[in-house]
Amino acid sequence: MPKAKKKQLDIFNLFYSGAAVIILVGVIAKLLEWPMQETLITWGLGIEAVVFAASAIKFVDTEDETNDDYDAEDNSPEHDAVGHKGVNLSKNIINFKKRKQHNDISNHIKDIEYSESSWVLLEQMNILSITKEIYFQPIWVNLKSQEYVRLTELFTNLFEKKLPTKETLPFLINFPVKLPIGDINTLNISVPQKIEITDLQILFKSFSMIGSEYFFNNIILEQIENDIIVRSKKDNEIQVYGEVSEQIKIYIDTYHKSNLIFSPKLDFIRKSIYLKDDLLFDYFIENSIIENEIEIISLSKILINESDILKVKLWNKYNSIPIDSLNYSGFTLLKAFIQSMLTIKDQNISSNIVASKIEFIIGDTERYKLEDIINYSSDIVFFGQDNEYSINLIELFPSSELLKTQYLQSLIIKLNNENVDDIESINILLNINTEDTAEDLLRKLNRLLAKSKTTATGAQLSFVLLCKVFNNS
Repeated sequence: MPKAKKKQLDIFNLFYSGAAVIILVGVIAKLLEWPMQETLITWGLGIEAVVFAASAIKFVDTEDETNDDYDAEDNSPEHDAVGHKGVNLSKNIINFKKRKQHNDISNHIKDIEYSESSWVLLEQMNILSITKEIYFQPIWVNLKSQEYVRLTELFTNLFEKKLPTKETLPFLINFPVKLPIGDINTLNISVPQKIEITDLQILFKSFSMIGSEYFFNNIILEQIENDIIVRSKKDNEIQVYGEVSEQIKIYIDTYHKSNLIFSPKLDFIRKSIYLKDDLLFDYFIENSIIENEIEIISLSKILINESDILKVKLWNKYNSIPIDSLNYSGFTLLKAFIQSMLTIKDQNISSNIVASKIEFIIGDTERYKLEDIINYSSDIVFFGQDNEYSINLIELFPSSELLKTQYLQSLIIKLNNENVDDIESINILLNINTEDTAEDLLRKLNRLLAKSKTTATGAQLSFVLLCKVFNNS
């Protein structure tokens, strides 16, 4: 019958582990400056010393040369063989006991090894709350002592977090129980506070060492009179670098005051601010409201000296820019549009955009574009290979179509009077310096007939047929 197993308390394991816990709590007490810190460490180390001293005194089984069980009188070869086997068996038993004892010690050591999650386990057991009270970043051991001391004070004041002393950082880095590295995104400033430039430099240096973009994803800096204020960022807020033109400041104060916050004018923070230069202008364009003409006009003035890409991007928000040919309703927006297009370096790009965007309005229903306007100075049109044919413009187009040229000329004069630019530059932009050819007139006539859903008659039909003959010859 197998013997029943009994559980027995492992005294050495109790004292090993108990002393380790006392030392661990003593180290935490040292970091957090709790009372009894020295006593706890001293007691823990003292217990460990006693335990190791006690474990040094140990009895082991050895082979006794005077074996009482050995029969001295039995000297026969058979007895010698049997006796020799008995000695070997005894040695095997002793070796087995030694191996078992060694394995028991190894298993014991394995049982008390500390893992990366030991701190979490201790917290779950409600023994410690170290990670809630202390913030640990091992790379900050490379900061200068003076910088680290000031960083410790800043973390206490701003984030209500404690940093371990710089002297204990090497110990914590190599400690068997690995203290978890703090998550920078969990830091929060509960109350806005004033901060000195030198302190701000230390914070930026520390956060850059860990490759963090904490500024300005979580933190906002504001210049209020002569003070720099640091606070947590609200959900809708975006930091903007403070060194901008007065025109941009007015624009932001007018249209983005609640969400775009100016930073102090400090060179060392500029590279960390995302929304600046062309990215800031992109933000203006994407968030502008085309129904608000005053906003668009103001933005177009800001972009006058910026890249052509930004100007095109702004005006491409419009499908068309309407202007009333009779009362010039919409002229203010059109004027800003023309001024912007005149600053684009590539004339072909600007002329094509103008041709596609400007839409002239007559009354409630009639709308037309630059490509529909008859650009012909004479009343008589000559055509044919040697201009042997002629036709009166009034026979090709109704008078209402011919008046559109006069509306356009009046608009150009008005733009010139408003100091947009000289007439020649405006004519080039509108691409009306060159008169229409017979082919141009044929194309415009066909577009008119298609728009009015009519067919060519009389002189129109003759012109169409003759132009086709000459074009195919």
